[in-house]
Amino acid sequence: MAKTNFYNKKLAYLTAFTLFFLVVFVKLGFWQITRADEKEALYKDIYSNKQIYQNIQDINQLKSLKNYNKVKLSGHFDFDHSFVIPDQIYNHKLGSNIITPFILNKKNNELKNNSLNIVLINRGFIDNNKNNNQNLIEHITEQQYIVKGMLLAPKSKFILGNNLLSNEKDIYPLKIQYIDINLINNLFTTNLHNKFNLNNQILLLDDIELQDNIKEQILFEKNWNFINTTPEKHIGYAIQWFIMAFVLAVMYIYAVIKFKKN
Repeated sequence: MAKTNFYNKKLAYLTAFTLFFLVVFVKLGFWQITRADEKEALYKDIYSNKQIYQNIQDINQLKSLKNYNKVKLSGHFDFDHSFVIPDQIYNHKLGSNIITPFILNKKNNELKNNSLNIVLINRGFIDNNKNNNQNLIEHITEQQYIVKGMLLAPKSKFILGNNLLSNEKDIYPLKIQYIDINLINNLFTTNLHNKFNLNNQILLLDDIELQDNIKEQILFEKNWNFINTTPEKHIGYAIQWFIMAFVLAVMYIYAVIKFKKN
């Protein structure tokens, strides 16, 4: 009798253990399938109608657009207030991403308004081994540009220390660890002499309507990475979780049969 109770208690523990992990493994499998569907939808959002750019002239219209919308803007760069995100790695090279404010042209009904409509543009990755970065960031002739790119809201990051790496807040280009719209808004409030309206999304620069010899001074290597894990990988992970659940169920059945024989 005591031996039977011992085996029954042991079987109860084994059953509880098995049920718990079966539920966990199955849920993880379905979660990976959901992630695969999300990545598939994201892929379609980013890469569908790849060559279609909406011509935007109004800052309010720009603010109403979602991530991954492709837009075409006209205006001029404020090269004197650029930002540098250092210690970036792309194609096994160490470098920086260059962020420059872009001031939109105003419509006729906005000409009396002195405020500046600004979009931050990520001009891409520049290799540390190339020419002097300072020369590529500054000393570019001021002119009107038509730029094309994709909108993306920068994600906040947990960092140790201060996001602003530069010691002086009024000597540009400023070094920052990541794009923080609130930080940049505060810096512009201090450093710009005009009122301004800063868009909460940045533009990942795809192209500029310029001669190639001038374009290469503004548009650098595009190191954007939207999807770290492909839908196919998520499906593979899901299959692994389901296989683990199946193996666990088989092991449980084998253990129960063995218990009954004893």
